[in-house]
Amino acid sequence: MNLRNLRYFLMVAEEKNMTRAAKKLFISQQTLSEAIRRLEEEYHTRLFEREPYTHLTEAGFYMEKFARQVLKMEAALTGQLDDVSQELRGHLTIGITPARSRLLLPQFLPAFRKKFPQIELSFSIDSYAVLLQQLQDDTLDAMIATARPKEATLADSFLYVDPFCLMVPHVLAAKSLPSLMPAHVAGPESLRLPFQQLPLEERSAFLASAPLIQMIHSTIQRNGDSIYHEAGISPNILYALHDLETVLELCLTSLGCCFSFTQYAEKKAWQHFQDHWEAWPFLLLFPEKSSNVMITTKKGALRRHSLQIFIEEMQAATASHRSSSFTVIPG
Repeated sequence: MNLRNLRYFLMVAEEKNMTRAAKKLFISQQTLSEAIRRLEEEYHTRLFEREPYTHLTEAGFYMEKFARQVLKMEAALTGQLDDVSQELRGHLTIGITPARSRLLLPQFLPAFRKKFPQIELSFSIDSYAVLLQQLQDDTLDAMIATARPKEATLADSFLYVDPFCLMVPHVLAAKSLPSLMPAHVAGPESLRLPFQQLPLEERSAFLASAPLIQMIHSTIQRNGDSIYHEAGISPNILYALHDLETVLELCLTSLGCCFSFTQYAEKKAWQHFQDHWEAWPFLLLFPEKSSNVMITTKKGALRRHSLQIFIEEMQAATASHRSSSFTVIPG
């Protein structure tokens, strides 16, 4: 029995689609299909029906229950052996939301891999709701996301506070927010400032008229909607998309403004403009909408030495994010 094949099987069972499952596993569809075929040959039964869509057979339902039990036992065994040996080794499956993965993993993984080559990491990159279900099902050892109310069986380890902002392209600010323009030439420290610092009439007129590129089905949308609701204004939505990367890219072409968490907005602006500050967008802050970014685990999971190491290293790597000063993230 191959534990990796069992993980592949569970992902197909969850996604009900081979293409999506392969994408989330970062493998080719051919590799995934071959792994499923080997499982079916090993147990002499079909685990999936392919028509009219991919779904479990009766045997597949039994296999799903069995696979979850086996992987849960494997995780428990790994944790116990970690405790006994205290060696820096083990396998961890970490869930992380898409924007956080793009922001944190490219900086974190090379250094972690070099320092702890015996700790094997796998990742599930998905929405908060999906990751939370995977954590509760013991498919994940931990998940990284913004903090939300959770069940008492879960525990949070703090990483950093990410301010919430309205990203306003320079061209749009020049037309509609004249009070910003004198400050823009002062340097990068002037790019981030509280939205409430702007004159009231200017704020209200901007919210009412500025084209908004909206990130939907997310904390970002909920925060943005509450800002408009509290101001008694309906947003002028230009586009509504379920992908923060695309939302920010469109904003940086000056099509409109958008809401985002500040760290990722800064990274995208740096990729576009680097130190050409005169071209940078403004990041208008809403401190009351800031989010705590956490690593969430099941209570008791921190007994695993390898998981403790991962959390401590991630906390150290994100220490710079806890600074209130302007942070430029190259790359």
